[in-house]
Amino acid sequence: MDSLKETLELCRRITSGYRPALRNSPVADCTRRFELLPLRYAAVGGNPAQRARLPKLPGYLSPFQEVGELTHSSYAIRPLREGFLYLLIKRHSAPAYEWHSQYRVAPNGSLLYISADAPWEPAPLTGNLDDIIRSFGWTITLYDLDDIQELRPLFSPSPLTPRLLDNYRLLEDEYRNSLPAIDIARFI
Repeated sequence: MDSLKETLELCRRITSGYRPALRNSPVADCTRRFELLPLRYAAVGGNPAQRARLPKLPGYLSPFQEVGELTHSSYAIRPLREGFLYLLIKRHSAPAYEWHSQYRVAPNGSLLYISADAPWEPAPLTGNLDDIIRSFGWTITLYDLDDIQELRPLFSPSPLTPRLLDNYRLLEDEYRNSLPAIDIARFI
């Protein structure tokens, strides 16, 4: 860097490159998107005082009422266990189901975007900040909500083969209907 002009030009280029990913702008972003935070139910132990500090689950999140009260533990919402999370999506504009995204779940519940062909390797990045931000996080971003007809998550403790993923995508009765369905229309 021989001159102040070159330094300022470099700063301008770097700022321009980061701006789309960081949304660093006074302009409102009106893109319709939905952030999906994958969680699970868990029985959490502890003494009565510790369990009393757990947040109370609303009625619609308490599916285990018919089982009865727990005496030495309580139900709580927790991050996903270590494993693999796949998200099957059916859009109105597409003729068939497709895999929206596939993630490896870390021990702390964070998500790392992967390729189904190499689940232990992170997906290749193009080197821009958008890809880096997308490849790691706690939530899954869904766009074009009006176009989503059906959304089905699939969790597995071990990676699934591409053939088994195709079975879930293509075979309705044997595989796909066994997955829970999320009604995105309720959240729009």
